[in-house]
Amino acid sequence: MSQDDSFFKEDVVEAYLNHLLQEPKGAFESSPLTETDNENAKKILQATKLLEKASSAQESKYLLNTEQGFSGETKSQEDHKEISVQVENKEEEFSNVPNSAGLKARIEDRFQALFFDVAGLTLAVPLTELGGIHQISSITHIVGKPKWFKGVMVKGENKINCVDSAQWVMPEKYSAKIKDCIDYKYLVMLDKSPWGMMSESLINTVELQKSDVKWREDTSKRPWLAGMVKEKMCALVDVPSFIHMLESDATKK
Repeated sequence: MSQDDSFFKEDVVEAYLNHLLQEPKGAFESSPLTETDNENAKKILQATKLLEKASSAQESKYLLNTEQGFSGETKSQEDHKEISVQVENKEEEFSNVPNSAGLKARIEDRFQALFFDVAGLTLAVPLTELGGIHQISSITHIVGKPKWFKGVMVKGENKINCVDSAQWVMPEKYSAKIKDCIDYKYLVMLDKSPWGMMSESLINTVELQKSDVKWREDTSKRPWLAGMVKEKMCALVDVPSFIHMLESDATKK
């Protein structure tokens, strides 16, 4: 991803996130990405493959060896330690009706989240609402769909709806230059739905506390944005709300 465009500068990204949260610029400090994303991505993908193999079991756990850790570990972040990934098998059927309670209300005080990169913007998805991770292969374009709908990717017997995350999350900033620079490599699956967010790189899996997040009080606009992880300059995604918005917008003529 080229860093030439002004949007990729950390202060611009921070200002944009703060604008979404309706908070003044400079509310939080930023944290630059490391140069070890590829190694981190490999380890996360290995854990995801274990997750997929164990999906038919009564209880599935996907572990990353904490002794190995991530090569991009930041020692100074004491409250954001990297941990083993544990995702319990969810047997209930997926519903595209969003939970009436926001993410803050329904999540545990301590929770794990996957951090990933989209056009210089870091997004996070709670592991309890992560459906898996796939490397992007051939995508078939579908006529008559919104611009953010990149197409459908077939994975085994499943058809995955691929979301151009940058165009969805920041349509105001989505220029031709950004479009040409983006190099999507992964699909971050949203819960049990057929929707996958396209990502350029997988950054890390981190344990967070609720107090680490600047939660939004008013979610009437951009309900998919639950809040901002303070130390990471990162947007925390409310997955059920995101899915509901995708389902609704995808059917519009």
